[in-house]
Amino acid sequence: MAPEAGAAPATPGKLTRKEKEKAEKELRRRMPPLAQVGRNGVFEMTGSLSWTWAAGAVPGGPFVPASCVCRAHNFYVFDGGEEGSRPTAKPRTFFNIKRADVTQIGLLPLPPPLPPHTNVFRLDFAKKQFGHKSFFFKSTTTRELERWIADLSWRVLASEKEILRKFEPERDRPILQRRSDETETAIFEPSVRINGMAVRYLERNPDWFDSGEDEVAEQGLDPPIARKKT
Repeated sequence: MAPEAGAAPATPGKLTRKEKEKAEKELRRRMPPLAQVGRNGVFEMTGSLSWTWAAGAVPGGPFVPASCVCRAHNFYVFDGGEEGSRPTAKPRTFFNIKRADVTQIGLLPLPPPLPPHTNVFRLDFAKKQFGHKSFFFKSTTTRELERWIADLSWRVLASEKEILRKFEPERDRPILQRRSDETETAIFEPSVRINGMAVRYLERNPDWFDSGEDEVAEQGLDPPIARKKT
């Protein structure tokens, strides 16, 4: 079928805008849920960030809160990064950050009268991912910014084997039980159910409760705790 008169010829191998949107929609549909990104609920790197795409040296839009998770060279962005909210089951998008450029910005100035953004870092890719080559991310504290920079700067250059060696559990290693009590009480007595709670405690010497206050004071000891007799 001949093309219409005046229509621009289609470039071989280049997708149209609608075809790109369809491909991205299909890619999002096949993204793994949050439960599959971690290992039994444990994530290699996770935290709450705000993000937006970059229009040159300034943000291309408002920063949107998100819950971000890293596994290997994949950087997943889940909706629901606000305090007190849970992330969505499926990610909004994800980036392949292998060989990406990680830049710590810190203070990001904006044209007046807009206030600057703080604790900002930037990811730059060689090719466009989901429509853009660069994205800004913003953390809540400087300490959190440094944590992300340290992990991403190592992760983008690490090999698959290095990442597995660091995060994959050693399943062949023997499991040793070092102590029988897993609580922080350091009390090895059996627990007692009190008002629906499991409590461990040490009983004092009964002689404490038979001593008079004068005798206790003479010995320089603490007074005994009153206990109701049954």
